[in-house]
Amino acid sequence: VVQHLRETFDIELAERKKVNKIGSEIANFGFFFALVFCLFLLPAKYLPSEIAIIYLIEFVNRNVYIFISISIAIFLFGEWLKGMRNYEKAELELKENGILLFSKTRTIELKYDEIKKFHGVMNLIHGLSNMHRLNFVIKTNDSGKYEIRSHKDVFNGLTDHFPDKT
Repeated sequence: VVQHLRETFDIELAERKKVNKIGSEIANFGFFFALVFCLFLLPAKYLPSEIAIIYLIEFVNRNVYIFISISIAIFLFGEWLKGMRNYEKAELELKENGILLFSKTRTIELKYDEIKKFHGVMNLIHGLSNMHRLNFVIKTNDSGKYEIRSHKDVFNGLTDHFPDKT
């Protein structure tokens, strides 16, 4: 007797927004300028601590600290834009030969051979507000990505069902 495995989980399918790509560029811009302006602080590392404090207070211009703060704020804003998603309630059904994702607007069937791997993701800003829910991506062989937000038990169930795809 062959036992048919069929489990259904409640999930949320993520849909990327057009602003995500712009957010990525803004975050990279802010990170780059924060690194550049932090180069002004680097010489203090090689000085004795008393002289390093004098260097950081007296010789480094106040504008450098302002630009570092602005660059970090730009980086955080870019990360916030990069992590914005529209979430749609859906269901994930584990089958013997793959996965079925279905919601009100779309149905996605992924065969076992089409799935490349499961990859956990976390956004710096949005990940902190949803710590009880896990975001992960199902990557396919044709470079498709399906981002899912669900309880950690769903991800654990998928990795148990597809142990070679993690």
